[in-house]
Amino acid sequence: MSDNHDLSDIQSTELTPEERESLLHGPATDEPGTGESMAGVAMVAMTDAEESVPTTVGNQVAGSLINIYRDFAMRLATQFTERLRCETLITDVQLSQPSYGEFIFSLQHPTCLHVIDEPACETAWLLELHPEILFPLLDRLLGGGRLPVTRIRRPLTEIETKLVSRITNDILQDFRAAWRPVNSWHPRLNRIEGNPKLVREAHPSHPMVVIEMSIEFAGNRGPLRIAMATADLLRIREEILNPPGPPADQVAMSIALAETTIPESELNNLAVGDIIPTNTAPDQLATVYIDGQPKFLGRPGTSRGKKAVRIEAAIEE
Repeated sequence: MSDNHDLSDIQSTELTPEERESLLHGPATDEPGTGESMAGVAMVAMTDAEESVPTTVGNQVAGSLINIYRDFAMRLATQFTERLRCETLITDVQLSQPSYGEFIFSLQHPTCLHVIDEPACETAWLLELHPEILFPLLDRLLGGGRLPVTRIRRPLTEIETKLVSRITNDILQDFRAAWRPVNSWHPRLNRIEGNPKLVREAHPSHPMVVIEMSIEFAGNRGPLRIAMATADLLRIREEILNPPGPPADQVAMSIALAETTIPESELNNLAVGDIIPTNTAPDQLATVYIDGQPKFLGRPGTSRGKKAVRIEAAIEE
């Protein structure tokens, strides 16, 4: 990070009218890419082809993306619960479709903005871990976390940056797993920036899809945001709407840890934090389903830091 130890401009993060115009609309010049941009960072020129791409993904694709990221949120909540040793909730998965400049302009400085390279995409992805949740996360991982962390507003130190990069790589693993039924992504962390104005991976008017979700644990709460180019998502529109499913030589496996029935009136009133009692004993074996059919009984546990089930018996047909 170029500003890890530079605290000089934290107090002057408001943009001037000229900077705002540059960020949202690009340089005022007849030839794309020839003007000087804010903070001396070269603009990324927009080609004629980019100017003609759709600016939104449409309602159907947006709904499918929400479902993919809800799966991602569940996986990430499980990972954080195990890693932080406390219950972690990830909720409020929302989709917006701003321009690249609007998204960058919405981020505070300093923040923790990851530039993610994906070989299959023309535009780098952006992942923001907001400081309101990032510093409590670091505090918990370093042995603290007994009390909510007071608001911290500073760039990351070099040691913190290295720790965050490891966290990000684990986040990307859950991201790949959630997308696997649709597309095989191979994202790789390029760099972490504290100043969003230094991240100029696309033209300010380039349309983006931003997914935001809320992370909450131990009295701390803050957002995680992932931004991807609209054009890159539209290239796989059919896969998003109609996932190809597992290869012919693979089967779907699911494990039922507990089952119960509740009145419909109670179902309609369920909220985050509610507890649903079941008749399942803590040591009762779980049912393992293969392609929707009960085939085995297994004992839940962990293996190499991941949730696992050890097969104990076959279910006779």
